[in-house]
Amino acid sequence: MLKVVVDEQTQRKLFGCVEEVELYNESGELLARLAPDPAYRKKVYDAAWSKITDEEVEAARRQRGQGRTLAEIRQQSGPTNGSVHGHLEPDRDSATR
Repeated sequence: MLKVVVDEQTQRKLFGCVEEVELYNESGELLARLAPDPAYRKKVYDAAWSKITDEEVEAARRQRGQGRTLAEIRQQSGPTNGSVHGHLEPDRDSATR
């Protein structure tokens, strides 16, 4: 297996990716398809959920009418975690969707 070291800027772009990603060069040639590791994703989600109690979840559910819509949050914040999702277009021809 070939091992490739990814620079810090690329790591930030790929951080948080939860879907399959296709990597292309400047000429438009497909270089690779990357699929997130489901076991790693589960580990990350489990760690996040372990920091929130059931009572906190229920309290958040009861807070109706407060906060902002997703559209408002996206408009004000933009991508801050380096996620590539804002830079990708979904493959609309894929048979798996």
